[in-house]
Amino acid sequence: MSLSVENKFIILDKTSTIKVEGEDRVQFLQGQLTQDINLVSQNKALYAGFCNPKGRMLAFMLCYLDHESIHMQIDSSIQEFILQKLKMYILRSKVSLKLANETFTCIGFVSSKALLTKNIQPPKNYLDIIQSDDIMVMRLGKDHDRYQLMGETSKVNEFMKLNFSEYSPMSFDDWNNLNILDGIPDIYPDTQEAFIPQSLNMDLIEGINFKKGCYTG
Repeated sequence: MSLSVENKFIILDKTSTIKVEGEDRVQFLQGQLTQDINLVSQNKALYAGFCNPKGRMLAFMLCYLDHESIHMQIDSSIQEFILQKLKMYILRSKVSLKLANETFTCIGFVSSKALLTKNIQPPKNYLDIIQSDDIMVMRLGKDHDRYQLMGETSKVNEFMKLNFSEYSPMSFDDWNNLNILDGIPDIYPDTQEAFIPQSLNMDLIEGINFKKGCYTG
């Protein structure tokens, strides 16, 4: 990893969060995504794909829990399309889907430093999550210290004031380059339905579960 991105952060405002709630939320997503949503926990996030009936990807997403809801983080350019597409499959399921962008914030950062507030230590393992007072910190980098901070906007802003005084902003291009180094793909309007999950090496980032059973695509 280049030293030029050490101790830097980025507001991930080019991503959107879809919040999935309701007693059938797990079963509903289990029938739509490439991932086994039962394996997503308070301490573990997982990548997933959402495909059309022909098996071509409509969205790439990062899935994690926030209390009793499941969050799906996708590129903002496809948020409305994916939200409406998923709603088509709800039928009688007891599920609600909505965008959480106005109240939920995600911050990416790169640092080898420990977060000191309230003894929060960044996770050491890939896609592991630690939580404290409605703040979540997730490890994104396999071989370098890259993380995502997320939570209610007011909580995230407070946390940043206490912990990020020595950090400087990084560009989206730098952040995206780190995604490329980590083998993390993304789907935009121009690339929807262009790839099957394996073409994006989603099996290499544990974004496909081959044992979960049937799902759309």
